[in-house]
Amino acid sequence: GVALARPEEFLKLFREFTTGFRKDPMWASHSKYGTNTWVGDVVIKGISRALGREPDAGIMSPAFWQHYEKNLSCSACPIHCSHYYRIKEGKYTGVYGEGVEGNCILACYDMRIPDAAFACAYNSRCNQLGLDVWHTGCNIAWAMELYRDGIITKDDTGGIDLMPGNADAVFEMIDQVAANTGFGRLISLGQVAAAPVIGGD
Repeated sequence: GVALARPEEFLKLFREFTTGFRKDPMWASHSKYGTNTWVGDVVIKGISRALGREPDAGIMSPAFWQHYEKNLSCSACPIHCSHYYRIKEGKYTGVYGEGVEGNCILACYDMRIPDAAFACAYNSRCNQLGLDVWHTGCNIAWAMELYRDGIITKDDTGGIDLMPGNADAVFEMIDQVAANTGFGRLISLGQVAAAPVIGGD
């Protein structure tokens, strides 16, 4: 490895740097909820207000706290903004993993599934299959809007009901995207590439 030229000075600066985090106004919420707050909550509140409705409490950061067992951090980071979660009851009992980040929450919101337990399960499935939670969710949400508007039907999706809010359909699509099969093969291309194939207005 590389030897430090002035190790004592380095440690002093490191301590000052990490201590400074705790003086930041965002530290209290960010170290507890992570990017759920300043990415997930802030954007969802903004979208909800623009649409003239109240934010869905089921997908806001406090709803996740019941599923978090402990905080996690990257090596030596004093913020520890990530979490280890485990679902203990309900439909997704037994699901566990690391996260959930703000973009995952926004993806679930776009798919019209404002449920923290679902978001944890969605996050775990994508992570297990090596899929990006944000782009995968955005593409599925887009397909759901097409389905809702009648631009695509079950004939296109292979019999899958892709109405917004259908959590089971989301997991079917995730598996298809990962396996590059069925309708998942098409939406895995992304919206720009898939749109000309789908057609319509």
